[in-house]
Amino acid sequence: QAAELLDDHGALVATFIESGEDNDRDGWIYPDCVAYRPATLARIANAHGLEFRILDWRHPRQTWALFSKPGFELSQPLTWNHALDAFQARRQP
Repeated sequence: QAAELLDDHGALVATFIESGEDNDRDGWIYPDCVAYRPATLARIANAHGLEFRILDWRHPRQTWALFSKPGFELSQPLTWNHALDAFQARRQP
């Protein structure tokens, strides 16, 4: 459904738990997390006209992914690691 809501240059950033097995539960799962194989998410994205990329964004437990329409312009690397490093450096005594 997200693919239908994105415009021709749109993108969605989401996290997931990488696993060797796919989630098989239905419905609302919160507060639990769901696990998927990246290949499965790529297949689902492609079936709905989206490109799938794993992002090099640090997270303590999850993997960040980009789901984008073909018109999404990715002219520079998407990252938040520099900002995260700067934030953490300010918090340390």
